[in-house]
Amino acid sequence: VFFTFVDFPLNAPALDGSMIARCMPDARYFPFLSMLFSTQESWAFDQNYRDLLRQNARLAGMGDDDFDRCLADEGLKQALVETMQAKQQAHGINSTPSFV
Repeated sequence: VFFTFVDFPLNAPALDGSMIARCMPDARYFPFLSMLFSTQESWAFDQNYRDLLRQNARLAGMGDDDFDRCLADEGLKQALVETMQAKQQAHGINSTPSFV
């Protein structure tokens, strides 16, 4: 079995969360994702999700300047969306989690 994790953000909070995770140092990437998934109900569906996401990023060691710079990175945003669309088309994925 070979597992590959692919970001599949279906809405703005998920996209922002994916971007922040990708801006974390490698050693913090999966721990941060784990925290996002375990606390998803408390931030991802809130109108102020960015404030809550910022707070989570602070807890993981990311400063406000890095947080803002990360979310302003249009190249990263485009890469995540293009990868998601390519995987969606190649494998017929339309929900998460999915397994191929």
